[in-house]
Amino acid sequence: MSFFAYLRESIDLKSGIEIQKEKISKYCAYTGKTISKFYIDNDRSAYKYRPNYEKMMKELLDPSNNDEGLICTTLARFGRSTIEV
Repeated sequence: MSFFAYLRESIDLKSGIEIQKEKISKYCAYTGKTISKFYIDNDRSAYKYRPNYEKMMKELLDPSNNDEGLICTTLARFGRSTIEV
């Protein structure tokens, strides 16, 4: 089972990105999942344009994509509105 992973930090905190990456990696090791690609938007509010989020969504929804889905640490890292999530 292969997944994309999305990481986002509102302010430029490399440590926050690394913490998210570590949590996702531990979860995947425990559940037998693999991450095919990490998409990271550092120093990006959920209300601003997030270039890697847009790229990830296009690739995830591409019919030729073989990944199962998306993993993130919390829904707050993914989006801020019910419509977006």
